[in-house]
Amino acid sequence: MIFIHGLGGGSIKTWCDSSGPAPPSCWPRDWLPADAEFKHVRIHTFGYEADWRERTPSILSVHDFAQSLLGEMMNHQLIKRSDAGIVLVGHSMGGCVAKKAYILARQDPACADLASRFHSMFFLATPHRGSELGKVLRNLLLVTGVSKPYVKDLVANSGPVLEVNEAFHQYASDLHLWSFFESLPMSDYSNILVVDKHSATLGFDNESVSLMDADHRTICKFKYQSDHNYRKLRNALLSAVEMIKSSSPRMVAKARLGPYLGVDDSFEDDLIMHREARRPESCAWVVQDPGFRNWTLFDPESPPIYWLVAGMGAGKSIMCSRVIDYLSEQSEPIRCSYFFIKRGKGEMRNLSTLFLSIAFQMGLQDAQVRRAITRLQEGGVSWEGQTDKLIWRKLFQEAIFNVKSPLPHFWVIDGLDEYSGDSDIYQFLEQLPQHVRVFIASQHTPEIQEGMLSLGQRVSIRMVDTSHTVSDMRAVVKARLEQLNHLDTGDDLISRIVEKSNGSFVWIRLVLKELETAFTDEDIEAILEEVPSDLHKMYARILQSIEKDKRRAKLAKSILTWITLAQRPMTIEELRGAVQMDIRASPQKMVHAAVTACGQFVMIDQRLRLHLIHDTARQFLCRADLQSQFAITPAKDHGHLAALCLAYLAKHLAIDRSAQRTESSFLWYAAECFSQHLAKSDAGEPLYPGTITQFLDEWVLHWIESFAQRRKLGAAVQSALNIEEYANRGKDEGTWSDHDIVRLKGWTSDISRVVLNFREPLLKSPAAIHHLVPPFCPTESLIHRHASSLEDAELAILGSRDQQWNECLVCIEHEALVEVVACGRHHAAIGLSIGFITVYDMALLQSTIEVKFLNSQLKLVGFGCDDKYLAATGFGQAAIWDTKTGTLRYTFDCGPVLAFSFSMNHFITVSLSGLTEQRNLETKELVILPWSTFDNTSIEAPLPSSAACEARSDETCPQRFAVAFYSSGDIYLMDINERSVQGVLHTPGPHLAKEFSFNPSPAKHLLAASYTGGGLAIFDTSTMCQIYYKPDMFANHVSWTTDGRHLVIGLGETAYTLEVYKVWISDAVSLDFVCQVDHPGIPITPLVVGSRGNRIIGAHSRQSRIWEFPMLDLKGGEESEDATADDDCHKPELLPRECRAASGSKNASIAVMALSVNGRAVFCGTNSGEVVAFSALDGSRIAVLHQEHKCAITRLIMVQGTEGALIITGDEDGFVVFAETVHERDVWASARIELKARCGNFVEQMLLSPSKDRLLVITLSASELWSLPSKQKLESLRVPRSSANLRRAVQFPLMDDRFIILEDSRSHVFYWRDFTRASEGTLSLFRDGRLPEPEYATNASYLSNDCVVVEKLADPLTGIRTNCWDTNSFLAAGEQAVEAIPRRGLQALSCVLGDIISVIDSTLVFLHKERWVSTVDLDTFHLTMEVRRHFFIPPEWVSVLGSVVCALTPEMNLVFASKQHVAVVKGWMGKWETDLLGHFDMDAEWEEYAGTDIWVTGRPLR
Repeated sequence: MIFIHGLGGGSIKTWCDSSGPAPPSCWPRDWLPADAEFKHVRIHTFGYEADWRERTPSILSVHDFAQSLLGEMMNHQLIKRSDAGIVLVGHSMGGCVAKKAYILARQDPACADLASRFHSMFFLATPHRGSELGKVLRNLLLVTGVSKPYVKDLVANSGPVLEVNEAFHQYASDLHLWSFFESLPMSDYSNILVVDKHSATLGFDNESVSLMDADHRTICKFKYQSDHNYRKLRNALLSAVEMIKSSSPRMVAKARLGPYLGVDDSFEDDLIMHREARRPESCAWVVQDPGFRNWTLFDPESPPIYWLVAGMGAGKSIMCSRVIDYLSEQSEPIRCSYFFIKRGKGEMRNLSTLFLSIAFQMGLQDAQVRRAITRLQEGGVSWEGQTDKLIWRKLFQEAIFNVKSPLPHFWVIDGLDEYSGDSDIYQFLEQLPQHVRVFIASQHTPEIQEGMLSLGQRVSIRMVDTSHTVSDMRAVVKARLEQLNHLDTGDDLISRIVEKSNGSFVWIRLVLKELETAFTDEDIEAILEEVPSDLHKMYARILQSIEKDKRRAKLAKSILTWITLAQRPMTIEELRGAVQMDIRASPQKMVHAAVTACGQFVMIDQRLRLHLIHDTARQFLCRADLQSQFAITPAKDHGHLAALCLAYLAKHLAIDRSAQRTESSFLWYAAECFSQHLAKSDAGEPLYPGTITQFLDEWVLHWIESFAQRRKLGAAVQSALNIEEYANRGKDEGTWSDHDIVRLKGWTSDISRVVLNFREPLLKSPAAIHHLVPPFCPTESLIHRHASSLEDAELAILGSRDQQWNECLVCIEHEALVEVVACGRHHAAIGLSIGFITVYDMALLQSTIEVKFLNSQLKLVGFGCDDKYLAATGFGQAAIWDTKTGTLRYTFDCGPVLAFSFSMNHFITVSLSGLTEQRNLETKELVILPWSTFDNTSIEAPLPSSAACEARSDETCPQRFAVAFYSSGDIYLMDINERSVQGVLHTPGPHLAKEFSFNPSPAKHLLAASYTGGGLAIFDTSTMCQIYYKPDMFANHVSWTTDGRHLVIGLGETAYTLEVYKVWISDAVSLDFVCQVDHPGIPITPLVVGSRGNRIIGAHSRQSRIWEFPMLDLKGGEESEDATADDDCHKPELLPRECRAASGSKNASIAVMALSVNGRAVFCGTNSGEVVAFSALDGSRIAVLHQEHKCAITRLIMVQGTEGALIITGDEDGFVVFAETVHERDVWASARIELKARCGNFVEQMLLSPSKDRLLVITLSASELWSLPSKQKLESLRVPRSSANLRRAVQFPLMDDRFIILEDSRSHVFYWRDFTRASEGTLSLFRDGRLPEPEYATNASYLSNDCVVVEKLADPLTGIRTNCWDTNSFLAAGEQAVEAIPRRGLQALSCVLGDIISVIDSTLVFLHKERWVSTVDLDTFHLTMEVRRHFFIPPEWVSVLGSVVCALTPEMNLVFASKQHVAVVKGWMGKWETDLLGHFDMDAEWEEYAGTDIWVTGRPLR
């Protein structure tokens, strides 16, 4: 709570009443801290020099005071490190200072965390609208010649006052406001109210107004605590304090961070369960250990990791609970996060769950950590499907560990030996910062031993034996025997139980459970004699007791099966639904039934989730030699459970949402886990493929929706993989028909593709799966056909459509530019410009590990030793990792590396400096081989002396490599073993080798090479002869498929096309085209072929794509040696191709479009210079009108008459073409060229006059006015490009005879008739003050109608910004200057605006940055902040810069450019969901998605 004095006041005296004889009390300092209700409130006062009576001039204003206050708050360590809510109390001008400080905090991104903590403001006689006394004081100061700017800021209705109020109104909706106004005049100011009620109140909806029986001075001073004015203010302050308490940071953080990290508070259940099982005095020996105490005190000589090693059942979890409680009970607050790893909880067997839980707990306890995580959330970082490596790096290393002034944290991890994932947790432990200490408890295993040794001096190990735990065991036994009234037997019974336990608490727990049924000494003796000390024998004894209860046998079997094979712990209600499906009966009192029927096998935690007593019980029940009706056969019983889950899903997915919440607790388990059970079962009974396909045919959309609702779409992909695995098993066993398998795999393909392609839209709107996703799927896909069969489909996509899923399996977005891509036998690696390398499993298309290169300047990556190693080189460094764990194995310095390879245990590099280095990875021995020492007798000439430009290693012979030199372009083959130059492959022409690749087949001795300037050659490396050459093929990238029979190239001068050719070798080598992929507008840079051969990875900018070509059948083995080009039977059946592989063919993507007058046809200009007409009704292609342009068309305008139309186009070279075309019934004929003229260089814009007789053409160097009837240029205004960064023209609103040219921040008005400037008046086009000046913008576009003019400015630093003017604001009377003032409040739209599509009356149609077509009402947006999302579009329709080529027809259909075609979208306006734009404070609001775009349902999609 911060108190701010007013004009002429002070940080103490303002709050003191010194009128009486008693010593004055500063009530914020003396009274509030002593008030028990305010004991948790930290109180500050802020002082500044504002004595207007002083004769010393001042340059300070209210703005300066507010900046000073904000700076003090930002730099105050107690405020900075806290996450508590902030309350400001301002008297008089102090309230103005408080408002301005809050405004500055909200406008400064650096203060975002602080601004989010402002909760309440109290205004005591604050002149919100200024004061008449301020004018008097200002005049008085003017007479005395003393300048006090802050006094001017208080003048009634002055500019500064109005400005602050207007800005405060935009941000104050998140605050709680209290305004107190004076009711008594001040006698020394002519008995006037200094600040009247009107000025002292804001009139906001969230404002509480109250009267004070005081004048302006005494409204903040009190003599006694009983003063009713003080009690009124004190109670109001207390209300704010209680509101802040009720929305405590921990609770708000839990609501905010939990859904984001995918973590709930279930981690507390494990602690509670172990705490309840622990005696108060138990495990004292752990926390009393001197080594442990030093560890907690951060002793410099104490290792950061304290490791407790104990045997199975020794109570490690109990010990961890004691450590957690000990740390939490210290007088100084200690931040402790913990995690209990338990085998059998499927989702808890990977480090990502551990990491996210630890991060969640750290965020609850540390404000800095919480803000760091929140920034990741606001940046759109998602954790679903991410690798352990990536989560560790982005969440911990780059965020949590990177906070300023970090606070100490403790982690407690139990059961590390039960972690069974692939990630190397010891590598993470090595990277812990100094302020984090870790306590670990585990069993002793070889893996644990190896891990502890790898940590070296960073770990302190304590071995636990029975001597440490015997006292705890005795205490547990004694306490329980006392409850059972068996202590009269003496200590002998306690000693016998403890001695027989062999140090296992699990065994003791089971025995004590048995003793509950003992009533006599004889019973006790019999139990101790009968109970075996071996756990498995103990389990057998329990099982025998269950078998005796025949009546409950069916129930017990079902419960035990579910709990044992469950993929995660099931709740009581989930188990009830599962058992009900299993035994066709509804169990009552499920908790009692489970415990009674299953004896001591089952335990229930605090969240009513069921577990087996210990993991050893699961091993026992699943033993193959177990002879019991309760024995579990995993393969068979998993199939049974999968069938039950599927039946449950089919029954409950259609139930209304409200019914699901109460009746279908088992629904989510069944949806998530049925495929996991399926994958672990035998193919066939009880689930045949027809059963599964029938379910998918009917319920697949609802099933996917359930995953999206829980933001678990990764589980849907895994489910598809599980089902495919099940289908493959059925195929291998030969029990299923081909039809069943094809249909089942068709569904798994659709599920994977839908999730991979529509992940973000589904997360934004899960219901989109029903009506928005299917229309965008291929027309022959099962999901599209399924949705098309429904009659309620409204959204329709017309035009040229893919019938099947295209070759692109997945498009991966990266956080930086892709530098290099490599493929091994089973993995692919993608390296980014920032040095991170991500490894993907090429079969599953999932990331496995992520590593950071030592030097961020990556040059090469690759795999070796059957993917055992991943290697990377940069400028001067090389590193090698273990591919499975991501552990860094080797690092060394080296020169600039052109190529590398692995040969046995050697790592071989080929460097730019003419050296080959061979390193033995075991002995570290290095052998350097200069090329100058190689035997070159085979070429009868020395090697070129110039530097090498490219080098490649031969996969079939790692000791062989090829080098191309800058001087000649020739490729030299060298052998390291023989240390010789084997030969030279001469360049076919005067060009350099750009890219070359060895054929990976050992039977083929081929090398393919592409050359600068065009040209593709194939060489026989056994004879050093060129056997194929095509001079006009601009192949920038060349790779072979793994069978060596196909060549994959990136084609075109800018590599916009990926093509695959079959290579036929006989007397004459030939290349037959197989297939082609057109790339979306960006050159493919790295290009590699996966080990499966039919999967190809291409990278471009920040994206990488994985394509799959099913037609590349690589399972047939190598072709016979005598195969010839004439053997047609050996040739593949070629797929049809519209444009057969012309090398360097032009890209025909649509760049611009314009609609006909009736909206039934759309005319498009392409990047290749074509003008094409399409139907705007169904998207069909009508005709190519002309091909006069030789480069990309940049602008297109259509002037339509009754029988024909004039098509005017401009291109990149500055040419403008006028073409006449005729039509009949919307059938357009080829155009006749009327005129082709050059207007400059690059046509930026063309604007048609309303009368359609004038055309303005703007190029980089000039603006020209043309007469359309005569097609002659009238005037030209040459303006050097350097004079304006941005030049655009727009029709003058409501005045058809003139137009506006906008040059940066200047506006010029011209007449259409002759390009002369308008003489009357001037135009000043004002923009929102928060915008950057237009001269910094790089692009702009304008849309207008009779109501509004909308401007979009694109700035490379600040992104998209928008302005909107009413057309009436452009009108002026006579000679008056025109000042166009923009509408306020539209800038909030900038955070989501991608591109502007159209303006319909006052409705703006635009593309959301997340690719949703959206609309806003420009008249009400500044009040409602509502954005309506209608549908999303695929990435192929959006350019690299985020813009679309689109037109809106009179029937409100949208026509989009999609590569060379158009797509027509109908029925899109009828349904929408509503986003509410705005910021929600994390520490003051309970919104789950605070700080992001909150959306609520408008009209539901379904």
